[in-house]
Amino acid sequence: MYFTAKINKLFLFVLLLSALSACAKTPLFNSVPKEFVERSEISGMTQIRTWGDHVDEWYIDSLVNSVHQEIAYYSKHPDEQPPNTVDILALSGGGADGAFGAGLLCGWSAKGDRPQFKLVTGISTGALIAPMAFLGSEYDEVLKRAYTQ
Repeated sequence: MYFTAKINKLFLFVLLLSALSACAKTPLFNSVPKEFVERSEISGMTQIRTWGDHVDEWYIDSLVNSVHQEIAYYSKHPDEQPPNTVDILALSGGGADGAFGAGLLCGWSAKGDRPQFKLVTGISTGALIAPMAFLGSEYDEVLKRAYTQ
């Protein structure tokens, strides 16, 4: 009886300690020091990042250039019909809930009316899904494996 009471108290103590540690706040750290955020880039890939509260000139130029490239393409291929819409996809974050976004894209492909996106953007897990969403439904298997295995 004495031994069982000690184990119960020990179990209660460990349970209480676990509950308290779950309330502890993990400090947040930036992946890039704050003073370098504006200058950070991926080696060999300049001008791939823009902020939502400011539109850079290079970004506008890139979009305009993209439209000019499409016009040039369709003028050389008059037998092909240019798209009537510009399809843009914005993916949110959500950690493991990114599986929902990946599943939605795969289901959209299976339905048969998933568009070819002109622009795809995302944050957090949405940024991980974005390249496959942009490249098209032939990358659905990559998405499935990434979020199920």
